[in-house]
This record gives sequence, C-alpha cells and structure tokens, in this order.
Amino acid sequence: MTRLVEEVEYPSGVDIRIEFTRQVDQIDGEMSRVLDERGGHARGLYEMLAYHLG
Repeated sequence: MTRLVEEVEYPSGVDIRIEFTRQVDQIDGEMSRVLDERGGHARGLYEMLAYHLG
C-alpha cells in the first residue's frame, strides 16, 4: 500500500505541537472558567475526562 505524503507550506515556520498545546490550554482555561462560573458541579467529571484524555 502506497501512502501519499503532501507537504503543507506555511508563510512562516509553524510548530504544530506548540500551536496544538496553546489551543488545548485555551480550551482548558475556558472550561475551568465556565465550571467556576456555574458553581463547579461538574468539575469532578471534567477533571476525570481531562486526566483520561491526557
């Protein structure tokens, strides 16, 4: 089986690991803010999901 590999050109250097980590951190921060705003009733569930999703 042959796989097609394509290069994606960006106008500047992009490290997808850094960008992905930033996005995850932003989502985590927003989720924490929403949970705190609503009394934190689902915090345990969110922490369990965050732990298992890594």
